[in-house]
Amino acid sequence: MERQLEKDSPEQARGDAGARLYEDAQESMLDKLDRTFVVQKGEGLWTIARKCLREEGEDAGNAHIVRAKIREIIELNRDRFPNLAHHPHNTYEGQWLLVRPPREHHGESERAGHAQSEEIIWKKAGAGSRVHAQAGDRVEGLNQSKVIAHSGSEVKAMNGAFILALPGSKVKAFHGSTVANYGGQVESWPGANVFEMGNITVPEAEQ
Repeated sequence: MERQLEKDSPEQARGDAGARLYEDAQESMLDKLDRTFVVQKGEGLWTIARKCLREEGEDAGNAHIVRAKIREIIELNRDRFPNLAHHPHNTYEGQWLLVRPPREHHGESERAGHAQSEEIIWKKAGAGSRVHAQAGDRVEGLNQSKVIAHSGSEVKAMNGAFILALPGSKVKAFHGSTVANYGGQVESWPGANVFEMGNITVPEAEQ
């Protein structure tokens, strides 16, 4: 059963959690907001998990998937809200929860090293992950992953992956993958699902 937790000073807890949430300077504000959920009055982890799954295009009616999402949310917030791991997984109004893992980053020196290397390094987007492929990134989207391919990135869409191809990106869509093409350069193989959505303009701050 979901219920709201009454605490002596939830405002202080929210303040501490909010400060820690934005400590990682490498992660963009857009990505942080994308993986943050603010709890509304009366919402528990079951409701939160179902909302997140619907946003991610997953089956929010499958109890096994919902429970797996709850476990993921608990792990992502274990250091800030350890009480979430204990039954009955209490939440409170205004609580800031992380509901998706952060995307991976490559430093400039790491990118330079990759450019000089004869071996091309592909970062893998695993099942259930949401990854922003930025300029210079090479990402292989695996089954049940979602990748936003920004300008200057290269993405391989494997079976079961969903790719959003923005202008200036390069995507190879293999059998069983799905690509929503908003102006990228998409090379498709038989069995790939490519939907031409038309060109869009992406603000510089989001690229």
